[in-house]
Amino acid sequence: MVSRSTNPSGPWSLPPPHPSYLPEVFPREHISRDEVLVFETRPNLVPFIIQPIIGLIVLVLLFFPFLILAGYYVDMACLLFAILFFVVIPVLQIFLSYMDWMGRRYALTSDKIMAVSGIISRHLYQCTYDKVQNITLHQGVLGRIIGYGTIAFWTAGYGGGTTGMGYEHQVIGGGGVVWLRVNDPVNLKRYVEEVVNVFQREKKMQDYKAMAAVLTESQKAGVPAPAAATSGAVKFCPSCGNRASAGALFCEKCGKKFGT
Repeated sequence: MVSRSTNPSGPWSLPPPHPSYLPEVFPREHISRDEVLVFETRPNLVPFIIQPIIGLIVLVLLFFPFLILAGYYVDMACLLFAILFFVVIPVLQIFLSYMDWMGRRYALTSDKIMAVSGIISRHLYQCTYDKVQNITLHQGVLGRIIGYGTIAFWTAGYGGGTTGMGYEHQVIGGGGVVWLRVNDPVNLKRYVEEVVNVFQREKKMQDYKAMAAVLTESQKAGVPAPAAATSGAVKFCPSCGNRASAGALFCEKCGKKFGT
């Protein structure tokens, strides 16, 4: 479960963790010391192995009776080659798909969206919340039946608009992140959007606080505030960073009295 300590310091709180949350699955070596791991999960195993399994079943049903009959007319070497092509190769494909699933992990931290893939050679993809421009969901017919889908986090490096499994490399090439074949993708996408919004608001509040602190120190030192900051006769609350009119006595957001 997400602990209270992972919540932002502002007035917002993180939503309850999505049911697909799996603790201790994301490699900790990719988490910075100043980051907090908020959510972690892995893909749905079924779509990784169901396609080669279906292919294997179809090949066996179509060609196995033919191979039995052909055994009376061809030599054993040809029969063994056919078995290798129609049985061993699909089984190998199932194994490789399983290894692909084993190497994929996804995570949300207090700063970014992350995804890792690979076992022998590992690939890390990450994107900070302030760079996320759009979050899209792709769910095919089989995905709707089984309950999985792909969530893509687009950045300004690519505008989006393409759907289907082929757009994974386009998202990554544009600096984005792809969560491939995750469970309950509709609700998971909603959960991630809420988390992203919380931390985006938190960052804006921190920026406002920093600006308010600079203005306060400038006024104490008798240094004129920058023109951009004083235009429109506004000031910032030193507690929450909220913008207020120059004549306001109290902050409309947190209620703090100005000048105290």
